[in-house]
Amino acid sequence: MAKKLYLHIKWDETREKNGSRAGDDGIYDVEINEGDEFKLICHLKKATVTKLTDDEVTLDIPDKGEYLLRLNETATIRYSDGHQSCGDWVDERLTYEIKLSNMSLDEYEASLPEFDIKDGVLINARPKGEVAVVPEGVVEIGHKAFCETKIKEVVLPSTLKKISSFAFSKCRYLKRVTLPEGLEELGFYALSDTAIEEINFPRSLRYIDDSVFRGTPFLKRIKDDRFVILGERFLYGYNGYDDTVEIPDGVEVICSCAFDSREKDKDYYYVTPKKIILPDSVKQIDGCAFRYQYGLREINLRADMDISATAFDKSGYEESFKAFLAAKGEKK
Repeated sequence: MAKKLYLHIKWDETREKNGSRAGDDGIYDVEINEGDEFKLICHLKKATVTKLTDDEVTLDIPDKGEYLLRLNETATIRYSDGHQSCGDWVDERLTYEIKLSNMSLDEYEASLPEFDIKDGVLINARPKGEVAVVPEGVVEIGHKAFCETKIKEVVLPSTLKKISSFAFSKCRYLKRVTLPEGLEELGFYALSDTAIEEINFPRSLRYIDDSVFRGTPFLKRIKDDRFVILGERFLYGYNGYDDTVEIPDGVEVICSCAFDSREKDKDYYYVTPKKIILPDSVKQIDGCAFRYQYGLREINLRADMDISATAFDKSGYEESFKAFLAAKGEKK
């Protein structure tokens, strides 16, 4: 009788329709014995274990025949099907990677290191407890590195420069984070859908994406303020209805989409300012900061400001901004 063996099955489903793609992927495991039948996710027919030893398995895969897998080896099985749907041709593709292992997925995950780090970037995290301590030397938390893990607190290193898109997204128990001095960027949805209620903003921070705190108690508490200002320097959002808006002194950065925070089609009172007065403290205006501000006609820009080329897209000031850049010898 063979010892306990498992099949780790990673699947990817991709549908192509009129040039657009949508798909999903996942990984699951099956404890196997000789003669077992099991269904591959998203496939109607069952695979069969026809032969099993301590280090080999023979699988009869529907419509594909027999596959011999040796311990810790991976087989790739691909299906492709084309058919008509609502008058459109749909190309449906299905890919499975099946690996024979003597450990379950849970056992395998537990055997892996807590962090995968390459060239200073933390690529993947497998927290061993409720508190994750990121080691010194890490300069970036990579895309989705902690996404959907169950940590309650993270300790970040002094070397950190960037928290990338979705890095801590959907860490629904995450409540305590201290951003280190030296951090420069908070990316797209970096801390979204977490339990964060309070957070600090170091002086080194240069960029905060408009979606960083979406779905957090922190944002719910501050989102309705007339001026949503983070760390006394970042204008994250504006919720007023004034013809002339005077930005508070001390604001250094107008964040992306800061004036595009309301839903135009749902807000009955949606109006855009005609004039914006910037204080001398403003140094930076990020992308799409004034997007859709159709009524905007006047703003006191300075040549020494760092202004994104998309800051005034689809606004009433777009053509004037092009003239401003031309006067500086730049192009939009």
